[in-house]
Formats: sequence, C-alpha cells, structure tokens
Amino acid sequence: MTSNSSFNKRTTATEVANAYSEHIKGKTILITGVSPTSIGANTAYALASGQPEQMILASRTQKNIDAVGDYIKTHYPSVTVTPLILDLSSQKSVRAAAAEVNRTITKIDLLIANAGIMALPTRTLSPDGIELQFATNHIGHFLFTNLIIEKLRKAATISKSPGSTRVVMLTSNGHRFSPIRFHDYNFEGKPIPPDEEPGAQAMIDRGIGAPVFDEQHYERFVAYGQSKTANILFALYLRRKLAQEGVQAISVHPGAIGTNLIRHYTDSPFKNCIARHALQISGSLGIGQFKTPDAGAATTIVAAIDPSLGALKDNEGIYLQNCQIGSPAAHATGFEASEKLWTLSEELVGEKFTL
Repeated sequence: MTSNSSFNKRTTATEVANAYSEHIKGKTILITGVSPTSIGANTAYALASGQPEQMILASRTQKNIDAVGDYIKTHYPSVTVTPLILDLSSQKSVRAAAAEVNRTITKIDLLIANAGIMALPTRTLSPDGIELQFATNHIGHFLFTNLIIEKLRKAATISKSPGSTRVVMLTSNGHRFSPIRFHDYNFEGKPIPPDEEPGAQAMIDRGIGAPVFDEQHYERFVAYGQSKTANILFALYLRRKLAQEGVQAISVHPGAIGTNLIRHYTDSPFKNCIARHALQISGSLGIGQFKTPDAGAATTIVAAIDPSLGALKDNEGIYLQNCQIGSPAAHATGFEASEKLWTLSEELVGEKFTL
C-alpha cells in the first residue's frame, strides 16, 4: 500500500513532491530520457523542487538536457545539474555514459529509467542488431543499470532509511500486448510457443485491433508490448536480488500522456487506441484527452520517494499505476520469467552480471 490513498489519476507530480519533500532533500538523482514537455522533464522539475543535492539529466542530445537543466537552474539554483549524453539504443553509448558516471559520481540514490520509444511503424534494428524498441526500452537500461549498480549500493549503505535507494522503471499498460518472445524476440519469423503469442484481446480491447504482422514478421505494438513487459520483469529481478541490500526496484505505468513518445502516429487505429486508453485512465476528463505531463509524472514520483514502498518485504514485483499499487498482466509476473529475461539480456550485451 502507498502512504497516501487519496493520490489518483488526477494527482500531479508537483503535489506528490510537495507531500514527500523531506525524502528528496540531499539526494543524487539520475533520470534518463529528459526532454522539454516530456514526463522526464516534469519528473525532474518536481524532484528539483525538493532540493536534491544533484540531478544527473541523461538524454541523447545536449539540446534536450540544456532545455530542462536551464529551467532547473533558474527555478532551483541550489540544485547541481549534471548533463549526461546517453543513447540507450547503442551499447557503445551506454558503456561510455556508465563509465562517465562511475568516474565522476559518488553515489546514486534514485535511478529513474524514464527514456523510451513507442511502436515504431517498421522493423528497425539498433547498431547492435537488436529490434530497436527492445534495445532502447530494455537492453539499454539493463546494461546501464548493471554498469552503475555499485553507485546504488553505495547510496544504500549511506542511507538511514532502507529501501529509499531506488530504481524506477517506466513501463506501460501496453505491456499487456505481448509477453517476452524468447524464441523470436527480434521478429525474424521464428516459431514461438503459445505462451509467447501476443495479447490479442488486450490489443482489441484498447482499440488497436488484432495484431497483424507485416512481411518482415513485425508488428509494432507487439514489439512495444514486449519491451514494456521487459521493464516490469527487470524491476522484479532487481528487487528480488537487491532489496536485502536496501535497494528497491519498482515499475510504473504513467498513463496516457500527449508527449513526443507518440510522434510516429497519425493513423486512426492508434488514435482509437489512445482515445479509449485516455478514457480509461482519465475518467471524466473525456475521450481523447490525456494526462498532462505533470500528472503523467506523478506515479513516477510516488515510486521514487513514497516511504511506505521502501518498507515492503515480499518477493513480488511492485507495479504502480495512477499513484497506487496495481496488477500487471500474468506474463509480467514470476521470478522464473525474470531470470530467463536476465539470461537473454546478458547474451545480447555480451556480459554476465551477478547481483
């Protein structure tokens, strides 16, 4: 249970940060995927209001970092802003960014894995030959987190509140569209068993329609769903392995937000999906209306600083939506699946990690 049962789909990140400001002060926070008007930017602004010691803003471009960083410097001048160039689709870039963090940063109290891409219309491979959504949304964060894990452990040893050191993984309700396709994660037309088939009904229920694979054996929403399931299972694995060391890992569905994440879409199936999904999470806000980025960042802030979440001792994953604990799809639960994903991820980055 969260500390504040009154927080809901209309709550803003600013409101959450104000409520828990004492749990922000003095922390070192790293946020991936910051850009103007995004969830990442509003996450950064809300946390900056609580006077953290340092905010490390990671993005593919310096321009995005500067836009968000300049706002923080102007409105919260006591906060140290550190830029970090990070392209999660490239393992070379991820390794370079992690090396920079390990060289210059003493500890990380909060790692917020916010960056992501959504439902690319055609099958695209990363520089490392991995389907781009899986590479960016999961593999990049998997590698980056493991490479800087000692900075989180360091923060946990210093903290007087076990569980206040956290990894927050942004996922999506779109995880219901697909489990991990272990037998064909790269969409190469390989046969898959029934338990790896897409969540067709979930796609139909959300107005997308049944999955239709193209000539390249690719379906954009299935690929997106797989990557978002990976976020949840990765957080589950981290929590199981690190909770006893005082590091908590939580996955977050932020809701439907009208940000640059959906920049690829003008087609009616996508519009229908968003309209229906917006209605589901926004209630009286009406069809076709989104959460604001500030409201979209609220659940992330709850995951990052709500003190009650740090005290949870069970071995299950923690999945939040609309600022409260929710229930992911069955295929995004279970430690066995998270172990299997961990092994696949190690293979794809060419390195083993033992927690």
